[in-house]
Amino acid sequence: MNLYGFFIGLACVIVLITADRFFKDRIKIIDYLIIALSTLFFARLGFFLNYLSVLARDPLEFFRVYEGGLSIFGAFFGLAISAYFISKWRDIKFLNFTDAIFLNFPLAQSIGRLGNYFNQEVYGVPTDVPWGIYIEPAKRVSEYAVYTHYHPIFAYEIILNLLNWLFLLFLRKRHQFSVGLITCFYILNYGIIRLTVNRFRLEKAEFLNIEISDFFSVILISLACIILLSMVFSKKAQKNIAYVVSKVLNPFLITMIPFFIIAYQRDLFRIEPLHISVIFLIGIVGPIIQIHLFKKLGMINDWDISDRSKRPFFTFIAGTIFLIIFLISLASVSLEIKVLTLSLTVVTYLFAIISTQWKISGHLTYLAFTIAAIYLFIKDPFLIILLGPLLVLVAWSRVKLKHHDVPQTIAGTFLGIFIIVSIWILATTPLPF
Repeated sequence: MNLYGFFIGLACVIVLITADRFFKDRIKIIDYLIIALSTLFFARLGFFLNYLSVLARDPLEFFRVYEGGLSIFGAFFGLAISAYFISKWRDIKFLNFTDAIFLNFPLAQSIGRLGNYFNQEVYGVPTDVPWGIYIEPAKRVSEYAVYTHYHPIFAYEIILNLLNWLFLLFLRKRHQFSVGLITCFYILNYGIIRLTVNRFRLEKAEFLNIEISDFFSVILISLACIILLSMVFSKKAQKNIAYVVSKVLNPFLITMIPFFIIAYQRDLFRIEPLHISVIFLIGIVGPIIQIHLFKKLGMINDWDISDRSKRPFFTFIAGTIFLIIFLISLASVSLEIKVLTLSLTVVTYLFAIISTQWKISGHLTYLAFTIAAIYLFIKDPFLIILLGPLLVLVAWSRVKLKHHDVPQTIAGTFLGIFIIVSIWILATTPLPF
């Protein structure tokens, strides 16, 4: 038997058996099997997103789990989706269900990490500390092949996860009736654990120069803070906080932030003051005037345009305003300004089209657009780590105010990021002819 597969299997069994103690009469064996398969599938899928070329050569590689290669964040995604639908199906509280699963999850992770030792994977940078682990030449990263000993990242995670497990057991004993508390502190602690051990990690999966593990760790910490906020504050206080968040991060006004950053960085206020001034004037004043005009005419009720039926026409006009800005920007010397104005136009027209059928979140669309644009042009991965939690906070505020549901916030986030990244790649990729 492959030892890696044995420890992964043992970890899954521990989680499912211990969770079953809480729901013996309501959760069936088939439910746990669905959770296990969903978690494993998405864990494997998350890993291979960085190795698509391997799958293209040999699709069966996906099923060779015993060789290693699982993404813990992919596993979280699969676990959350399956647990959500099963909790709905069996009529139990979602956070009650996740509390039962996550209570002993750190113990399972520690056991699963033992498999990394036998596969000689998940090790860190070279080191001469006494506890450094010897890595066989065939298993070493080529750039560091001359070194023999490395930081045992898997061992650090084993120790930290065991400490997390003991903390959760203590927490349950002291606050056993606080629904969601175990889930909250598990994802908070694990997010911190991953951010910590990643500082030693050698092989990191990146997308657009963003370390994916760091990004998702921050998202986990943000989610934990949102859950904690929901548990600590009253419903009235939560709504007040959500209202302030939604008003401060207004969709149209925040889109001018990357324009200002680029103009300042490239000294465009001095080089082409007329173009930049007109872009800022129309970009900021235009939407504000449009909103007040539409409210005066009774065509919208509020800044959020809560009535979906009134969104398509409003956003189509807003898209036309941004089209005018794009035409003005064609005279600019800055490629970034042209990409920004074109992307803003496209995303607004698409938003108008989607709004005819579905109330997608405008707050998340334009916030994700803004954060992605700032990263693309400044190219500082730390900015994503710093600004990423805003997406979670705003998504929470829109759901809390009952203006959107979770799928609508996710769709808005994807739309904003997809458009700006796609147009930037097209604009900066040399033509093949």
